[in-house]
Amino acid sequence: LKGLEVLEQVETPGLGNRIVEPAFKDQFKGVEVRPRIEYIKYRKPEKPNQIQAITGATISSTAVVNNINKAVEKVKALFTTEDFLSVNVDDVKDAEPEKAEPEKKEEPGKR
Repeated sequence: LKGLEVLEQVETPGLGNRIVEPAFKDQFKGVEVRPRIEYIKYRKPEKPNQIQAITGATISSTAVVNNINKAVEKVKALFTTEDFLSVNVDDVKDAEPEKAEPEKKEEPGKR
């Protein structure tokens, strides 16, 4: 994957809206899409297809990863293996983005 750009988001400030921050987005530069991209929590990625979820914003992290994986599957269905390896993602239209539910803030000391 060459990278990620969030075009629109209505996430909770300070939590889910951190998906637009370079610290999150930059993880997608060069991430492997086969096998599917995975998010992990509370530790650094160990595999080339993993990114680290945003602490406190797992739903937003999951929505981003799910949307990318859905787009990759759509591209794979449209092209042969040789074509897929050289496809420009900008050429893929009509991917239906998944809406993330607003993050709920936990009260300190409650889990």
